Amino acid sequence: MNMAELKSQVSAALLKKVKGVTGVGLPEQGITIYLEEDTKEVRAEIAKAVGPLQLKVPIHYQVTGKFVR
Repeated sequence: MNMAELKSQVSAALLKKVKGVTGVGLPEQGITIYLEEDTKEVRAEIAKAVGPLQLKVPIHYQVTGKFVR
């Protein structure tokens, strides 16, 4: 699976299901998950949502605040 496909799967698992996740990106090696704020609860929900994907790449977190369109 290439990184774009992986990003798509991670996005589908997180963006509509985990409150506090504002985006998913590929700016570094691995996957970057953008957060409104970094809390234990949000990280636990992320782990639960992406666990079934059995990711073999590093996950990075970046706090960006609330996303506003």
